[in-house]
Amino acid sequence: MEDKSEILHCYEKMLLLTAKMLALANAGEWDAMSSVEAEFRACVEQLKTIVPSDNLSAEQLQYKKQMLQQILADDAQIRHLMMPEMTRLGDLLGYLRQRQNVNHAYGY
Repeated sequence: MEDKSEILHCYEKMLLLTAKMLALANAGEWDAMSSVEAEFRACVEQLKTIVPSDNLSAEQLQYKKQMLQQILADDAQIRHLMMPEMTRLGDLLGYLRQRQNVNHAYGY
């Protein structure tokens, strides 16, 4: 697979980034994960601009499919790991809203 297309290069980069985000999510490094997520989104945007005139061989298409499956699997694991953090943040926002309403009601 020496003649890699630009499309495959983007998928390879996205694969590395999702693996990095998964490792950060496992470590609870949410701030660091968000900066890697920004890189991932940039890759997705770049992928959207690539003209699909790249004729991929059957082998390259299979490689792309395998990478996409792993990216999706990593993404599912990241989302699963994020759920407790999202719940915690939602609870915190609810508490802050309630406190703000109480302060507003009593003129603080």
